[in-house]
Amino acid sequence: GAVVANPLDIGTPLTLPQVFEEIAKAAADDSSTDLVLFDLAVNFGRQLLGDEGVRSCLLALLDACTDQGKPCALNLYNRAGDDPASVFLHSSLREELARRGALVFDDLRSAFRSLGAYSATSNSYQPPI
Repeated sequence: GAVVANPLDIGTPLTLPQVFEEIAKAAADDSSTDLVLFDLAVNFGRQLLGDEGVRSCLLALLDACTDQGKPCALNLYNRAGDDPASVFLHSSLREELARRGALVFDDLRSAFRSLGAYSATSNSYQPPI
């Protein structure tokens, strides 16, 4: 579910897109951040922010990561398969974000499996001692 205390959670009506963008930049800029993984039920975000609001938040997150040279992984899914508008938004966001260089996943299990393989082979990742 949504976590009100998490400032990156746009699944709560308490985080305005402008605030989300500032926090995304701060998270990507943090030296302890190796990559950013963001999880979103597109249909839920759509109900709160509208199509363009969801799109602009996700692009802001991707841009913040790109500006800092950090990978951006997005787990995007749709729990409203019977809503054509949500299906279209989900599909178009996945395509656009992947085309712009984001790692896009359908479920967290796939995301963690892929990101685990990435971190195991990446020279940039250094486990804490």
